Amino acid sequence: MVSLAGAWAGQITGTNNGDIAVEIVEADQQLSGVIRINDPKHGVAVYDYKGRRDDSTLQIRGISRPAYQRSQNVFVNGQPVITQHPGHGEIGVEGRVVEDNRIAGDWSSSIGTGGTFWIERTVDQRDQPDTNKIFIVHGRDESPKSMVARFLENLGLEPVILAEQPSRGRTIIEKFEQHAQVGFAIALLTPDDAGSLQGDENNLNPRARQNVIFELGFFIGRIGRERVCALTKGDVEIPSDYAGVVYIPFDDSGGWEMRLIQELKSVGFPIDANRVVTT
Repeated sequence: MVSLAGAWAGQITGTNNGDIAVEIVEADQQLSGVIRINDPKHGVAVYDYKGRRDDSTLQIRGISRPAYQRSQNVFVNGQPVITQHPGHGEIGVEGRVVEDNRIAGDWSSSIGTGGTFWIERTVDQRDQPDTNKIFIVHGRDESPKSMVARFLENLGLEPVILAEQPSRGRTIIEKFEQHAQVGFAIALLTPDDAGSLQGDENNLNPRARQNVIFELGFFIGRIGRERVCALTKGDVEIPSDYAGVVYIPFDDSGGWEMRLIQELKSVGFPIDANRVVTT
């Protein structure tokens, strides 16, 4: 399931007609953000919303922010009075993801307005990654690392594997920071270690290496969670503090490949899926 996080823009029609801009924050299928509607006839309305998505459908409800208006007739100490007016009520939206980068549906408000809308993901030049380098965070399992690196190369991207980079007398962390200038990071969570709570050593859970968890968190903070995804192998334990990160099962059928392409395209990588070569 492709993440909806990011900036979207489009049109509304119905009782109101105009432009709409939507900022979406997504975590565990929970949605939140801001809706801005610019109707040339009725002005601008801004809503703070929360909602939920279920696969390709989404439902959200927003509360209008109060509108502020500079009075044209009332002055205090020579300055026009700023007056606060009621907002535009509540807005409800029911939409469907009709394509990876397009959502369409219906909207209605508590003051009796309503209609239809469509929005598309906005990717301008500022959103384009300034590098085609993809950092691969990995543990001891060589097979997934090689498969992902080859897959990225087939897409015309440059995989970065830290162990393959020259050290030049630098410490590991210095080398890591130098090569972390990337547009995307993929963390391979493979069951290389096992662990448990203290006192419960009889119930060991398969876990990724500690360096993998550290580097996963590093890239979330450095380039944003929308530019980080994790491929999970087997029943490896999922970190509990990284909600909102996309986890993709690394399956033998190759389903992970198309899901990874979707994630890369969602943040601006111009991916041509036809370049994928099955070997």
